[in-house]
Order: sequence, then C-alpha cells, then structure tokens
Amino acid sequence: MSIYWQVGDTRTQSKGEALLLANGDLSKIRFNFHDVEWINKNYDIEPENSFEQLALERCKYLRDNGKWLSLWLSSGYDSNTILDFFIKSKQKLDEIVIYKRAAWDIENSYSLKRASDYKQTYNINCKITFFSLTHKHHAAIYENMKEDWILAPGLSARFSKSSLTWNVFFPGDGKKTIDKNDDKRIDITGFDKPRVTLYQNKWYAMYPDSVVHDLFSDRFTGFYIDENDFDLYLKQHYMVIGWFEKLKNFSPELVHQVQSHKIYYKEWNIACGRSGITNNFSSDGFGKGLFSHSVNSIDSQKLQEYYKDSKSFGYYKLGLEKIKNVCTWWNFEEDLAVKSVLLSKMKFLRDFKYE
Repeated sequence: MSIYWQVGDTRTQSKGEALLLANGDLSKIRFNFHDVEWINKNYDIEPENSFEQLALERCKYLRDNGKWLSLWLSSGYDSNTILDFFIKSKQKLDEIVIYKRAAWDIENSYSLKRASDYKQTYNINCKITFFSLTHKHHAAIYENMKEDWILAPGLSARFSKSSLTWNVFFPGDGKKTIDKNDDKRIDITGFDKPRVTLYQNKWYAMYPDSVVHDLFSDRFTGFYIDENDFDLYLKQHYMVIGWFEKLKNFSPELVHQVQSHKIYYKEWNIACGRSGITNNFSSDGFGKGLFSHSVNSIDSQKLQEYYKDSKSFGYYKLGLEKIKNVCTWWNFEEDLAVKSVLLSKMKFLRDFKYE
C-alpha cells in the first residue's frame, strides 16, 4: 500500500474510515502519496532520458513482469497515450477493457473503435472486454454494505459511484474481469497528470487526495505514477512547469485554474506528454463536470429520484449521517471531497525560470 490515509498507526485506503477514526479532525489525518517508497528520491534533479524513452521502457517493464497485461481504455488522453506507447514499443497487450459508466457515458464508443483498430492492425490476439457499470450494480453495493459503504476505498458522497475502484471491489462485471487470469495479471490505468504549485518563486510537486481518491485500488497499476518508476512520474513535472513558464499570461493562479480543468485542458495534457486525441468529448474535457463528487451532481440527482424509496438509498443516507456526525463542519450540499482536501508532503523541484 503506497497511497493511503493514516490516523495514528492505522493505514487505510478509505477516507471515510479515516474521517471516522479521526472523529472528523483533519489535522489527525496524514495523506501518504509514495512518501515512504520515495523518501530518498531526488525530486530536484530532472531525469536525463526523454519522456518517450521512459514511457517505452515502462511498456517493456510491464510486459516483462506481467503474464497478462490488461489496459483499461477510455477515450481520454492518459489511456490512449499508453496505447500509443505500447504500439511504438512493439510490446503486446493481452487485453483491452472498455467500460460504460452510467447512461450518459458516450466515451465507450470512441474507445471501442480505438481498441478494435489496435486489434486488427497490431495485435490480432488481443482480447477486447466490454461491459457496463450499471446503476443497478451501484444500488446493489449499498444494499450489501448498508451504511458501511462509506468504508469502501476512496471517498464518495454521491449516490452514484462510477469509479473503477468502487466496481472491482464488489461482485459484478468489473470484479469478474479483474479476477480472471490472476497469476501475474497487471491491470493498467492512466491515473492522472502530476500536480505542481508555485510558492515564493519555487516550484513544488504535490498531490492532493481529492485528485486520486476515486482511484484507490491495489488491484490497478498506474502507468505514469507507480512506485517502481519514479523517473517517468518525475519527468512529467519538469515538462509541465517548463510549459507553464512560457505562457504569456502566466500567474500562480493560472496554475491552479489549469490543473482544475478550467482552461488550457488540451494544451496541459500535451505538455504532460500525452498524445493528441480527436473526439471533442474528451479532448476539451467536457466529461470532467459529470464526475462531480457533489451530492448534487447530475448523475447523482437522477439516481436519487429513481431510487428514493429503495433500501439502497436508505443505506446511502445512513452512511452520510455517519460522516455528518463526526464532520460537523460539513454541509451535505457541499463537496466533501474538496471540503476535506489533504496533501501529502510537497517536494521541491526547482526555482522559477524567468524568460
């Protein structure tokens, strides 16, 4: 376990559990992001190899260490770039998994075409697995866990829960897929871009738990962020801060806006080494608003109305009450994930370079 919350001597990948253990006191919770594994790493020295070289080496490492390689492909920048590098490296994938998250998700049509093209052109033996993460499956999770759903990995305060983490921990198509070929199976995900901040003209690497809390699972392996490949993770920081410094309208506030998906979404992804993608739904970040962790997110509101008289929704509300009882500072209408943001220790990268 390399990414987790800690309260006293207890480590957990459930922020709900951490909040309960700390009795709602955020000062008692420590967020660890590879803090132990990378404690002696030099963040202030940029890796010499190019991002492409490091990514190609990453493909080979995963192929050499996995009997069954499965890429979880969306239509976004991160996973499509991974597929590009597997093609360039000539390292074969055994499987591409495509999932549909709720009724509004249109990404899967793009990712299915991409996977089919890969299979026909580069790897005819690649298996394509396609399934839907249905609302009924979400409801069944609440009925099985009752109010203890808040102890599941990550953090959610909305009735819908479409993250991969949530679905592979419980019976259903997601878990069935990830449990197959379990001997040295590696399930690869894109995770997300690195986060940086500028303070007193110094650049720092940082990672707020609000960015990663939906991705907790020891069953998945991040391509760009993994304890076994520090250089690839670090290289992206230096690439993106170099891009930030060249922006004509640069300001510390702009860094936050970009990393919050408000502006320059496409340019930011490319600056982090991602390949360009053609579908507008993902290339401009249109889908980001749909993954809101607010109780009032679009999908959450639809499901709450549909399931309002069900047992599952009753357990959902009981779980929220558990959190509310210890987090008296939290308003149910607010975004708990953002309201309770915690950072692992920031790491110095380099001084700001003036053009």
